[in-house]
Amino acid sequence: MAVRDQFAEAITAAGDPEGACLFTTGEEDAVYFSPASVSAVPHLIALLDAQPSPAPEREGASLLAGTQKDWDLLPRTIH
Repeated sequence: MAVRDQFAEAITAAGDPEGACLFTTGEEDAVYFSPASVSAVPHLIALLDAQPSPAPEREGASLLAGTQKDWDLLPRTIH
């Protein structure tokens, strides 16, 4: 929750960039910073020692900060 709150504060200070959002990835204590959010939260990325990774699958993800349309940033499972 602290990461979510710090993320939301930094994104607001950056002017709420389009597509700036934060997801949990389904892995224990892992989060995914959207590409649009990276420039607004370098301090959080450094604090968490975050590494670049592909977007998580929708099934295991939860939106922590952002808008409903940010779900479109995650890949869909194709059957």
